[in-house]
Amino acid sequence: MVIFYLYLLLITLLEVILFIPLLIIFILAGMKGRLGLDILTRQKSIWFHAASMGEVNALKPLLIKTAEQFGAERIVLTTMTTTGLLTASKIDLPIAVSYIPFDLPIMMSLFYRKIDPQLIVIMETEFWPQMLFQAKLRNIPVILVNARLTAQSFSKYLGTRHFWQEPWQAIKAINAQSEHDRNRFRELGFTHVRNCGNLKFAIDLPDHGNIDKYLKYGISYQDFVLTVGSSRPGEEQLIMDIYPQLKKEISNLKLIIAPRHLKRIEEVKAIFNGQKVVMLSEFKIHTDFDILIIDNIGLLTEIYSFSDLVIVGGSFTDFGGHNPLEAAYYNKPVIMGVYHSSCRESVNRLLEKQGIFIAEQQDLLKTILELYLDHDLRINTGKNARNVLINNAHSLEENLDTIKSYLE
Repeated sequence: MVIFYLYLLLITLLEVILFIPLLIIFILAGMKGRLGLDILTRQKSIWFHAASMGEVNALKPLLIKTAEQFGAERIVLTTMTTTGLLTASKIDLPIAVSYIPFDLPIMMSLFYRKIDPQLIVIMETEFWPQMLFQAKLRNIPVILVNARLTAQSFSKYLGTRHFWQEPWQAIKAINAQSEHDRNRFRELGFTHVRNCGNLKFAIDLPDHGNIDKYLKYGISYQDFVLTVGSSRPGEEQLIMDIYPQLKKEISNLKLIIAPRHLKRIEEVKAIFNGQKVVMLSEFKIHTDFDILIIDNIGLLTEIYSFSDLVIVGGSFTDFGGHNPLEAAYYNKPVIMGVYHSSCRESVNRLLEKQGIFIAEQQDLLKTILELYLDHDLRINTGKNARNVLINNAHSLEENLDTIKSYLE
């Protein structure tokens, strides 16, 4: 407790000294949002916070249900990243969307005054000392939905729990996404913790059944479409290394590469240099290509919907893996690598029901060909994956019930 108040004193003094210079710098740099100044005043708002694009997407069904119950005009959604903000702004609801302000006493206090929250809902585990402390001072309940703790985060918070003692008092309920996560939160000293399942299973994605795949992506119904989604460094080279053999075995192969970060586009393009490759932004009708690189954001679910087989990236090199459930929603068979700690619960549920394949780097070619050659295996794996989503959709209602209990 003493440690936290010493921190509070020092950070407040620092902010007082730097407040005006920071204000000027960020306004001139067009980053007014990071100061919490670009949002309209609200009354008795419901403040949701989701760190980035993936969390915003997973939160969307809960936002919609909350808006139906309590009004979209009351909802404020903050995020940390540019892609998260862009994704949030595309939600078809009249909600207020903003970057979360810097976690400094004055800035956070001004933000609280502007949005006047009645309840704060944090997606997964985003602990910000000032955000939580300001909620405690104002007696505003904070709840965590779809909460999880990686081994690294658990170790960090366990070692610094004395610092967090004060701000953590604002947290009134934690809805963990698995029993494993529930136990970790309890070890940190939280008591109001329950396992509500993974909110990510409650996804509701667009029906892309009517898209003209040929005109938009140059894909015909005779092609076998292999999509590598959210690829990370090292994974494109892994695909390139096995590509000649894939092309030899699958004569009608169309390979689609969708890098996680668009800033790597030129790097990815260089890896496939010498192949018949085209960028989506440069695509023209009747372009003759074998490899399509996606250099626009927001298209991955559409691409998954017409793919025959999906490889979810971030899992063959140690980036923790990315969400396989978007592909599962469209009944698609998924291959992931062994590095999937950030979506452990989703992968485990899919594995239990034979809805996903996990492969080592050296076994990726074999696994792809096995699924290519066995049509029934592909279809059944995709169906099993979709059934996992259907059978775990209860998480949405359980998290909504928690929100309602603090607002009604």
